[in-house]
Amino acid sequence: MQLCFHPLTLSDREAMQAVTLNAGRRNCNYTFANLIGWQFWYKTEVCVLRDAVVLRYIYEGERAYSVCTPGNLNGELVRALLLDSGGKLIIYALEDSQTQALSSFNVEVEPLPDLFDYIYRRTDLATLQGGHLQAKRNHVNRFKADNPDFEYRPLTPALFDE
Repeated sequence: MQLCFHPLTLSDREAMQAVTLNAGRRNCNYTFANLIGWQFWYKTEVCVLRDAVVLRYIYEGERAYSVCTPGNLNGELVRALLLDSGGKLIIYALEDSQTQALSSFNVEVEPLPDLFDYIYRRTDLATLQGGHLQAKRNHVNRFKADNPDFEYRPLTPALFDE
């Protein structure tokens, strides 16, 4: 298997979502709006396969990958990733089941806790109560202090050009 990457564009949305929305992964790294919004920064490229979306990008100066599959990573895909990476394979945004599957391919897995995904309750973010959200409260308060004239407006089609 050879992976054929191309720069991520809006025209990739439908093919990508055919895989990502049905993969059962709860990971913001596969949200198309998030990917397209940051692709200029990470130089994101995509390879859409029948049962996988493989993202290739630059993270902290190195080539890295994210892989969304409905099941675990298979040997053919891991070998293709190793080949494309030149032997230094960096995969971000893996879920536990994918990480466990990699161990069967004689690949060393190094968890990076600082990049672990996290989930907030909607009500916690709305109220920002509690010590664990102090940093977020500080961020909001700094924004308000620095931007006293900010205005919240719902995004509607009339504002798209703006």
